[in-house]
Amino acid sequence: MALTNLLTKTAAALAQAEIPYLIIGGQAVLLYGEVRFTQDADVIIALPTSQANLVLTALEHLNPTCPTSTPVEFVKQNTVLPLINPESGARIKLIFSTSPFEQRAIERANVVKVGNTPVNFAALNDLIIYKVIAGRARDFDDIRSIARKNLPALDIAYIKNGWHCFKKKVENRLPASSPIYVTNLESILKKSNRLRGELITQFRFQPGQ
Repeated sequence: MALTNLLTKTAAALAQAEIPYLIIGGQAVLLYGEVRFTQDADVIIALPTSQANLVLTALEHLNPTCPTSTPVEFVKQNTVLPLINPESGARIKLIFSTSPFEQRAIERANVVKVGNTPVNFAALNDLIIYKVIAGRARDFDDIRSIARKNLPALDIAYIKNGWHCFKKKVENRLPASSPIYVTNLESILKKSNRLRGELITQFRFQPGQ
């Protein structure tokens, strides 16, 4: 409840300041039917890091705490800024990115009312792409679950294109000998009769190519 309250207040403040944003991560997973306990929320901010002060000003009335006394410089160096509600302990991680994929994902946002507040959540296929990029075992558990529950909405061609947008970023993070995460995604999607005949190997890559 505390995180939901912080999330809606953050969404309202960003919208009022006309700052483009998108909810990804565990809170978006909940939207698509997977029950998960989470005490934090990940929020994409589609602004360059040089404009971090605009976001901080928009959220100032929420009185969040952050791990540094120089948040603008922190964002410029790390592209992220974690914020904590000192009363509830709920956490929000702001992720600054202005890539073309982020721009499209925000345009495709699934706008859902939480209470009386419209909140921009990542659309299903965009969320799957974000989860592939994150690449943790938990992320692929999430993909497995939401794919099973939302099979008619899966768009393999769109996921493929989004994947390639981030391909180099993932290659740089994974060990050269380990395309395991992409293989896991293949096995998830192959289980669906709806996707039989699709070339799921399109998600496989060899690092360095």
